[in-house]
Amino acid sequence: MKFEGWLIFLILIFVKRITINTMIAKHFCFKSFLLCGLLFLSGWIYGQSTTWENSSPETMVFELTNKEALKLIKGKFKQKHWDKVLKTPFASFTKTWEDRPSVGHFLLADVYRNEVRYQYASAIPFQVFLFKEYGMLSLQVVDSLGTIRGDAKVRVDGQVIDYEEISHTYTDDNWSQNEQHILTVELDKFRAVFNLTKHFVPLWNGRSSYSGKPDFYSYLITDKNKYKPGETVRFKSYALSRYKRALRQELSLWLRTGGQHPFKKILSVNPYHPGGFAGEFQLVDSLELKLGQRYSMQLRDARERVVATTEFVYEDYELNGNKLQLNLDSHTHYFPNKNRLNICATDVNGLPLRETVVDVTVRRQEVLKSYSELLELPDTLMAMQVELDALGKATVDIPSDLFGASNCVYNVEVVLFTSDNQRLEQRSEATFYHSCYEIRNTIQGDTLCLSLLDLGEERPMEALLDYGDKKKKKIHLPYKEPFKQSVTKYWLDLPEIGYQTGIYPSDIDPKLELIGGIENDSLCVSLSNPLQLEFSWYVYQENQLLGKGFGKKLEYKQGLIDPSSVYYVEIFYFLGDEECELRRAYTSSAKHLLIESDLPEQVYPGQKVSAELNVTDVQGHPVANVDLTAFSVNSQLEYNIPSLPSYNKTPRAREQRVSYSMDEVDYLHTTTLDYSRWNSLLHLDQLLYYQFAYPSGKVFRHTVDTPDRTTQFAPYVMKNGEAVDIYVIEQNDVPCYFSWTEQLKGYSFLACCPQGKQKLTLRMADRAFVIDSIAFEPGKKTILSFDMEHVPEGIKVIWLNQKNTQEECEFTDIERKRYEQYICRLPVQENSDYTCLRRNGEEFPVSLRGLSPVYKKVLLVGPIEPAVWQYTNGVSYKHEGGFFYKFENNIVYKFKDDNLCPKTLSFSSGATILTLDDFCLTSAVIRDLLTEYKKGNIWSPTQICISLPDKKLKFHLPRDKNFTGVANLLFRNCETGALLLPDTLINGSKTYAHFPVGVYDAILLYNDGKYLEWNNLTVKSNTYLDVNMESIALNECDSLSASWLSVSGSVGGIGVNQQKGRSMSLKRPTRRYGNMVCGYVTAPSGEPIIGVSVMIKGTQEGTITNMDGYFELNCGRGEILQFCYIGYKRQEMQAVSGMDLFVTMEEDNVVLEEVVVTGLGRQSKTSFTGSLAGVVSDGSVRSSSSVPLEEAEEMNEKEETKADMEQLYSELMQLNGIRRNFSDVAFWQPRLYTDKKGKAQFEATFPDNVTKWETVVYAMNRRLQTGTFRRSIRSYKPLMAELKTPRFFVEGDESGITGTIRNYLEKQQVKGQTLFAVGSDTLNRREVNLTEGVHETLPLRVANTDSVTVSYLFTRDDGYRDGEVYTIPVLSQGTELAQGILGILQDTKPVSIHAGENEAITVSITNNPLDIYKEATSYLTGYKYLCNEQLASKLVGLLSYRLYMQYENEQVKVDKDIKSIIRHLLRNQNKQKLWSWWGNSEDTSYWMSAHILRALKMAKDEGYTVELDVKGLEKDYIHMYPYRGMNLEDIEILHALSDWGVTINSSKVANLFNPLIRKLEQREDSLMSKNDTYVPVSFLKDKLLLWEMMQRTDSINVGDSLRHYLKKDVLGGVYCSDGRRAKYWEGDHLMNTLIAYRMVKNDSSLCYLKENMQLYILRTRQQGWNTYQASSAVATVLSDLLADSIKCTETVVSIHGKENKQISEFPYHFRLEAGDSSIIAKTGNNLLLYSAYSKKRVLDAHESDAFKIESVLSSDTLTAGIPVILTVTLQVKREDAQYVLIDVPIPAGCSYDSKPVYTSGCEVYREYFKEKTVIFSERLPIGTYRFNIPLLPRYTGKYTLNPTKVELMYFPVVNANNSKKEIRIMKRDMKSLNLKMSR
Repeated sequence: MKFEGWLIFLILIFVKRITINTMIAKHFCFKSFLLCGLLFLSGWIYGQSTTWENSSPETMVFELTNKEALKLIKGKFKQKHWDKVLKTPFASFTKTWEDRPSVGHFLLADVYRNEVRYQYASAIPFQVFLFKEYGMLSLQVVDSLGTIRGDAKVRVDGQVIDYEEISHTYTDDNWSQNEQHILTVELDKFRAVFNLTKHFVPLWNGRSSYSGKPDFYSYLITDKNKYKPGETVRFKSYALSRYKRALRQELSLWLRTGGQHPFKKILSVNPYHPGGFAGEFQLVDSLELKLGQRYSMQLRDARERVVATTEFVYEDYELNGNKLQLNLDSHTHYFPNKNRLNICATDVNGLPLRETVVDVTVRRQEVLKSYSELLELPDTLMAMQVELDALGKATVDIPSDLFGASNCVYNVEVVLFTSDNQRLEQRSEATFYHSCYEIRNTIQGDTLCLSLLDLGEERPMEALLDYGDKKKKKIHLPYKEPFKQSVTKYWLDLPEIGYQTGIYPSDIDPKLELIGGIENDSLCVSLSNPLQLEFSWYVYQENQLLGKGFGKKLEYKQGLIDPSSVYYVEIFYFLGDEECELRRAYTSSAKHLLIESDLPEQVYPGQKVSAELNVTDVQGHPVANVDLTAFSVNSQLEYNIPSLPSYNKTPRAREQRVSYSMDEVDYLHTTTLDYSRWNSLLHLDQLLYYQFAYPSGKVFRHTVDTPDRTTQFAPYVMKNGEAVDIYVIEQNDVPCYFSWTEQLKGYSFLACCPQGKQKLTLRMADRAFVIDSIAFEPGKKTILSFDMEHVPEGIKVIWLNQKNTQEECEFTDIERKRYEQYICRLPVQENSDYTCLRRNGEEFPVSLRGLSPVYKKVLLVGPIEPAVWQYTNGVSYKHEGGFFYKFENNIVYKFKDDNLCPKTLSFSSGATILTLDDFCLTSAVIRDLLTEYKKGNIWSPTQICISLPDKKLKFHLPRDKNFTGVANLLFRNCETGALLLPDTLINGSKTYAHFPVGVYDAILLYNDGKYLEWNNLTVKSNTYLDVNMESIALNECDSLSASWLSVSGSVGGIGVNQQKGRSMSLKRPTRRYGNMVCGYVTAPSGEPIIGVSVMIKGTQEGTITNMDGYFELNCGRGEILQFCYIGYKRQEMQAVSGMDLFVTMEEDNVVLEEVVVTGLGRQSKTSFTGSLAGVVSDGSVRSSSSVPLEEAEEMNEKEETKADMEQLYSELMQLNGIRRNFSDVAFWQPRLYTDKKGKAQFEATFPDNVTKWETVVYAMNRRLQTGTFRRSIRSYKPLMAELKTPRFFVEGDESGITGTIRNYLEKQQVKGQTLFAVGSDTLNRREVNLTEGVHETLPLRVANTDSVTVSYLFTRDDGYRDGEVYTIPVLSQGTELAQGILGILQDTKPVSIHAGENEAITVSITNNPLDIYKEATSYLTGYKYLCNEQLASKLVGLLSYRLYMQYENEQVKVDKDIKSIIRHLLRNQNKQKLWSWWGNSEDTSYWMSAHILRALKMAKDEGYTVELDVKGLEKDYIHMYPYRGMNLEDIEILHALSDWGVTINSSKVANLFNPLIRKLEQREDSLMSKNDTYVPVSFLKDKLLLWEMMQRTDSINVGDSLRHYLKKDVLGGVYCSDGRRAKYWEGDHLMNTLIAYRMVKNDSSLCYLKENMQLYILRTRQQGWNTYQASSAVATVLSDLLADSIKCTETVVSIHGKENKQISEFPYHFRLEAGDSSIIAKTGNNLLLYSAYSKKRVLDAHESDAFKIESVLSSDTLTAGIPVILTVTLQVKREDAQYVLIDVPIPAGCSYDSKPVYTSGCEVYREYFKEKTVIFSERLPIGTYRFNIPLLPRYTGKYTLNPTKVELMYFPVVNANNSKKEIRIMKRDMKSLNLKMSR
């Protein structure tokens, strides 16, 4: 039998439509198709399928006239028209209409089941193009010969459209307000019909009254784009109102503090003259900025309107100006050629990096194709070191034999190490082709050129060419012919290589280019048209048409234009069968300011420059009163400074008008089959399907073989070709089918009397059909059908009573009772693939996993004969119908079920019959199905790809012709004989956990035991193997392969299957014309470039890239985009709309070929002339510019050399000195404006940096004229000494600092002396003799000091000197830990306090607990980390401090800070009106929100304004909680609201929450009972809060409930605890005690415990209070202490040690320095407290009960220039460590290789300081966590790696640290490596 038939059988079983239970279809899972389709591959299991065609193979064609076609499309086709058209067929076809006419309207008719489907088709002998002219309907008609026709009849909805001779178009301004229209075009007596859509402009986008003016015309600029902590931000703004009036009022500067945080006002700014604002502010810690974040600045007016905005990055950055460039000669590398790699390295000024070594590595990437039976390629194809020459260049040839016989992608990586071991890295990629064909098409003039490239070389070949008309002509490639505009397709066939392709004219670039623009108040435009295309053109002045025309040339001129208008030129034409367009907008540059400056292009470090700026308009007239901002910034900052926008009229201001689109008419119509009519046309009665569907008064019978040779039948009742649903089928009055049951079943039934006759009853909705006697052919399935409207003789019809007029019927009571005897509900056996009932070898299937149509735990099943059956689990029981059964072990439960039959029966039918191929699921069929299901899918791959970390293998396999499937891929070790099996599952596929190198026999094993074997396969590490097993012989199954099969089994998938790459490609320009062009612009490193100018060539229309380097731009066909950015080469790219462009900018470094750099600038080798213009004795430069770096003209060497050398010598001597004044901004001049002559002057002294300065001048005035000036200024000396050091040291570090002398006086030998010094001490002095440069490294040992000043000086023999000096901070060894104690002095126990090494302790003795709380308030007010909780805690601290100062009768100014925090907290409310940890995030913290509410209430009670929406919270938490459910976290909020006076029924609240608390406590108790070591979680805080609300709002006595939890410690302190563990620290003993304290002092029976509780609260201070605990303690206890305060003087304290005295007045404070000790003893009865706190630097490891931390580098000995990872491993040993801070120092000899920021997982943020990285985590459960920090070792030496520390932000005394380590950084091995090629 055929597989296709059985797949249909599968679908029929499981997708069958069940009328009664429609949920069955919803639960059907599509994967059953796939699974079962594979199962039925084994055709011997199953029977014969039906292969009936249910549609006519013939399609009838009817012809329409022009008039009939139009009526049909308009929907006006009446029955008389149908009768006329369908009367006479025009043609017919079976598959394709081969002889289709070239012209005409046709109706195609297909008969499918009981439907006729009509489709309209037309053959149009001409083309109609719709041109998108501005607001007009413009059409062009072109006949089959390519001629533009003007004699066509064009109508829109019957209205004639006239032909316009001047533009060769049919043009109309369609006034209709309808969107949909019918367009007809009649030419040569044929009328084509199209749908025409009119697109209207939305009101908001059309003629709107909105002027489009902004509120302000302004800019805001800062002097830098990056700032370090503590630096000063300088800013400038120029601002006009929307009415072009300069702002004169005071503005305010606001800073956004990141994320969702609000803006913070920084300062007020007054104008220095109208419109000009300038100022500065320092980045202090109080601004709470985070490193690595971008911050926005805004200038606002008094009405809070934003006047201007900008942003900057807050980063502890390190600059690097060196550049590495590489480029390959070609990114397509063909065999057998070499590919040359060109390398160039320069410094920031573009000067060569000499005597530098680069590492070059060529690595294999993807192998696209192998051309050998065995391909072996190493991962690293080539590795070598290359030294750059004197010009900083090198070349490397990449040979083709590296890649073997393959098509392969490879990557080239070049790494450069500078003298201070900075690592520069660049990559490039290419594709190597061992074999490759390409077809290329180009345009030369008006000629199309076709050629075939074989491995990049042109190859002649015979080909066949046609133009889409199937008339082929022979050509010889390469081939040329004139380009034909009307050809729709060039079809090229290359029989020799078996390749065909189409070349579409619309994909060919026509190279149309508009030339000219607005010049001298005239618009002059012409069109370059190399292909001599015919086109229509239009010229508009904004909305007004100026001119139009048609032809192959355009020369247009318009004089005396309006400079404020925008002019548009639009070109329309067709290519092939597509309409195309080219548009351009032109604007005048009248508002553009031109800026000229005499700033030099080269300066020397420290040089003073006098500069003049000259501002003119485009006519060259000076412009006065122009506001100027001039500044120069270090190019290494990569400050992307945008140009000021031009306020000329923008093209987007053009009024939008309607547009049009059209498409061919698509008409489909379906009618019911008129069987007699279509039978006469198509002879349908010859098809079995139609004999079955239309039995015509007879009984249709058809037999097929059954899978198990049983006798079966399947009856159908038909009506009008549809099968009517049968509800019940009975044999001899016994049911054998119920349509509504849900078990696995097929629509085919075993005959109860296979050899005789039986009675059949078919129960329908409203009647029953009875066949008294019918016999079936034994061993076959008989399909029966008859027409219910024409019942054949021998079939009785029994009509049943109808229930109502809707023809809904129901079973009679007798029927229902009888059917229910056979129906029940059965459960699906859990964890079993198959559920069934068994009896005497017979099975009744219930469910088979993956195949059942319904997935339910309980199924409705039947009919089941009442008898003793056995359930799947082996339990036997007496089965009866009418019950729901449940099986538990050996017990059977049954429950009466009265809903087993449908309540109503309805008539339904369908033409889709899915059950024809069903068979009865007998026991034998079910067993086979189950076996096949368990066997799984057959896996027949054509490739197996194995990707392991150190190797990759790909096997190409032959096609599995026997469909047995692959069982496994084995590897047998040739030495040991051991088998290597896939034993690891990754992403659903098996792979090999361990694959050692060695020699193996690769064995591909099939499921039938046959196998393929590849012998002696050598597997190496870091190697790719490609093995072609397609042609090796297949071995038959033997005992060895049988043993392999039994051992390995069938894995069903190994590795990852990949698609093969193509070996031949067609390269042609892909074009889409008009609309939006978008793309990304990146640097060679892949980083996006912000602010790149993207302009349409030849116009002033363009845009700039955004933060992601992304741009969008409207442009037309054939336009060229220009990409410009300072420091990069100008690039051009053709626009491709509808497709992202990816542009990589190429850095514009100075190429120093045959050029000498001298003190005079750049000169040619043959000349050494010129002078530094304007050098004066005081070091300043006059306003004339110095000689630029471009080459000077050659002069006579003999005449000029002597004078030049004398001048050079004089200049160098004036530049004598050491450089120490370093800055990232050369000058900042924000307050300049032009005089009457349009001039402005300033002076600037350049810093001592050797760098390139990017200079920008902004110009803007009140007339909205703007301009931007840019100039790059190189700052260096021809003879320089540079010093490179780490950015910090640690005491005891031994570092190798680097001095470099760079000599750009070509071939001039220089003699002199170098000097290394630390402070005033000389460390090293050395004589040097150099021609190009010198690198030297000096070891430096850092002493114990705060900083070290290092200098490097070169002195030439003639006295010239240059050098640099840096002051570097020195950090102490170790890490600082907070430690402290708090205790009570007792008479019998003196206290000894000792200050250890490197430790200072402050001791305080007091008899007044107020001192402790004063310390807490001081701690709160000075806390620097300010999340929302800490802000609230600081607010409590400030309020308490204010209260304490009032108690002391002292004045304190805290109102401003208090009001600021209140505003901050109110702004940080989120959408729930609550708070999160940071900002206004939606991650609400409820305890924190309650804390903030209490703090705000405390402020309100103290008289401060708090505008809090308490009503909103009351609504959510008092009125809505019955509807949204309850959560324990709500108790905190309800308690805080009660503080605010919200009315709360506390007893009702307690009744709601107490059951939940009891349930949770019982769960904890249960866990404890099962685990002796488990400590249950406490919910005491929740109960205490509920009790306090009851006490406060309802005056309920809670003393008895509270007393149970009050306990005393050994010192008499009282605390509150239930002995359980706090889930979170905000619910610990202290917080519980504070809540209990408030209740105790208000309970007369417990108030005597108040002082004892105060004592306990004070004692917890020695464990360290966090901000939440400190503020809670202060808020709870301070006011009571102030009220009850009485100072004691009766007690005497004796102090012995550093101080020997007796103290009787308190408080008393003293300090112990390192090594000091004191003994404190007390006599007297009054309570005295002592506290001792210190901050101690530790070097040794400390592990606490909470944490263990370790930081590890890959090795304690590192190599300079080789990146490493510093891995921090943190072990959290206690639950719920919250708000964790990890302080990770780095070695001083390293810098960051990168600065990744992770905001998910175990960390929420990290900050990179130069000396350490600080990582923040919000919550860390018990476990081990790892954090990675990428480092780059740079300076050789021995360094201290200070301990890594972890602490809780709120509990600094809960901490841990590792020990300090010594790290060595060694010098790299600079020996040249030999070329490595691993094959």
